[in-house]
Amino acid sequence: MEGFSIGRVHEKMGQRLSQNAELIFKDCRIPEANRASEPGRAMAERRKFVRGSNIEAAATVLGTARAAYEDALEYARNRVQGGRPIIEHQAVGFMLADCFAEYEASRRLLHYAAWTAGQEDLYDPKMGFMTKAFVSEASFRIATRALEVWGGMGYMTESPMEKYLRDAASFLHSDGTNQAMRIRTMPFL
Repeated sequence: MEGFSIGRVHEKMGQRLSQNAELIFKDCRIPEANRASEPGRAMAERRKFVRGSNIEAAATVLGTARAAYEDALEYARNRVQGGRPIIEHQAVGFMLADCFAEYEASRRLLHYAAWTAGQEDLYDPKMGFMTKAFVSEASFRIATRALEVWGGMGYMTESPMEKYLRDAASFLHSDGTNQAMRIRTMPFL
């Protein structure tokens, strides 16, 4: 559209397929037929449709955590060290058990938050904010532990672990930082 352009595209550590860029509006006029809302009402209108947007971010990063956990579990079952698969080493088993527990807790919180977002009598705005913060932080810990299960190989770019860790880290800051999620929750406490 005339008057609209894209400026600098930012290079990110993770979630590289999802671009962040500067949007430039210079003498840009939006035809009446293309308006999503009345002038000055865009955020109010947006809220009607995206009650669970923070929940969607949590779901995306939980998928990353699940992939990291499943790859670490498979690696631990197949990697032999000291004459046995490393999953049989207590320290590795503990890391995988912690990954599983945090994944399950996150998954259940996410399902509950998504369900309540669609229930008018149960909807609680802080559920989306807190679910995004909790799940993104748990997912980062899961990805970190999963990388540790892989040991030195986990740090190599040829393994999937470094990408999982970068992608999980991106959600600590995307869709609002977790500090912002906590601030948004405060009025509802």
